Amino acid sequence: MEKYQDESLSFEKRARNMVDHMTLDECAAQMLFEAGKAEHVGIQFYNWWNEALHGVARCGMATVFPQAIGMAAAFERRSWKAFKVMVRGT
Repeated sequence: MEKYQDESLSFEKRARNMVDHMTLDECAAQMLFEAGKAEHVGIQFYNWWNEALHGVARCGMATVFPQAIGMAAAFERRSWKAFKVMVRGT
């Protein structure tokens, strides 16, 4: 069993081990909205197109707000505050 499959290990250790088993191209492909597969570590193809809260986006213009996955990737409190102001107005 590979370390990334061992649920007794921490998330951080498992994630690091999984990335260590992936090529740079496979890791980079996970950043795209059509995330490529890396079957040898159990990652299947996934289309992330809908990972945002938005209006009817395909009709032209729409405001798009990040969901938790995007907010977590920001790491900047200024970004979080700007988002709060846009949503709540204060």
